[in-house]
Amino acid sequence: MLKKVIFGSVIVSFIAGLFFLSGCHKRRLCGMSIENKAEFIFKRVSRKLDLNDSQKARLDDIKDEIVVKIKEQHKDRLKMKDTVLSLLKSDSLDKKQVNDIITKMHAKREAMRPFVVDKIVEIHSILNKEQKDKLANKLERLHKRCHSGE
Repeated sequence: MLKKVIFGSVIVSFIAGLFFLSGCHKRRLCGMSIENKAEFIFKRVSRKLDLNDSQKARLDDIKDEIVVKIKEQHKDRLKMKDTVLSLLKSDSLDKKQVNDIITKMHAKREAMRPFVVDKIVEIHSILNKEQKDKLANKLERLHKRCHSGE
């Protein structure tokens, strides 16, 4: 069971990483809306893992749920960005304000945990053994490429 949860967390981390970290990878996704980025990424995942129609439909539902959550988070991130920029531009920086911002960020991430875990388990349940192996190999290659110095 623990192995399934760990593997599932890797899957969702991969997908979340694609959403958040690859936003401008090779300028392919720059300027795209969240919906268009999600569509691009999920089409690619569907193609690379050779998903059947039923799997694609379930993954599409998950994608829609993730997009809604990302949009909710995006509004808060914009507010937080403005706060951080104003703090950086101020003459002095108060440790309490910085700690408050970090505490809020951690609380938001922690609040997302149940949603992320649910999506991990859901995505894991969609894939067959061959697809799970293929995804694990792709994640391993991605890790080697992105973290070659570690």
